[in-house]
Amino acid sequence: MGGISLPQIIGIAVAVGIVIFWQKRQRDKATALRKQQDNQQNSQD
Repeated sequence: MGGISLPQIIGIAVAVGIVIFWQKRQRDKATALRKQQDNQQNSQD
């Protein structure tokens, strides 16, 4: 086989890492927003 060169492997690894990091950031942001909303609801009660 060996049809994939090292630069391609590095490029793919970097792309995958960026996607995973971005999704994790978005999820953390959504979780923080949800916590803020919960705190607002609790203080209203």
